[in-house]
Amino acid sequence: MNCGFETKYYSLPILYNYKTKKIVSNNSLEIINILHKDLSNFNYNLYNEFNEKIVVGTYKVGHAKSEEEYLKWKDQVFDYLDKLETTINVSDLSALDIVMYCHLIRFDLVFYNLFSVNKKHLWEYPKIYSYLQYLHALFEDSTDLLEIKRGAYLTENNLPDPKFPYLGKN
Repeated sequence: MNCGFETKYYSLPILYNYKTKKIVSNNSLEIINILHKDLSNFNYNLYNEFNEKIVVGTYKVGHAKSEEEYLKWKDQVFDYLDKLETTINVSDLSALDIVMYCHLIRFDLVFYNLFSVNKKHLWEYPKIYSYLQYLHALFEDSTDLLEIKRGAYLTENNLPDPKFPYLGKN
């Protein structure tokens, strides 16, 4: 996990075991499950949908092997964001909010440009943007925006394949 520079932050949520000097997990939901045993109120349907459409979708856009695949995943991401804009509600903080924050905070910083998920910025979705600002205020002390960008742009396997010229088009 060494990117060639020293830092106290990582761009992914991680659970790190300092005794064994190993990352236990970098999966948001798994970390939450480890740290908080009672997830009886956790909405797994919303989590699965968010995970498929945003978490997986943004990476599928950035690593598409054809223009058809690129457009399919890009449309899926923005169709979901359009839906989320009409349904999102800031209420009591939940485990799902933490999972969503870890990915939404990277959207405009990384996915918009690096992966060409660039139909709209999150700030163009007033409810989503307000929600993200609320979460960022809660987690600002543990969020390093520069490190998020470094972690994304300096990781070779994140870089889109230049053989696919459709990346970067709106």
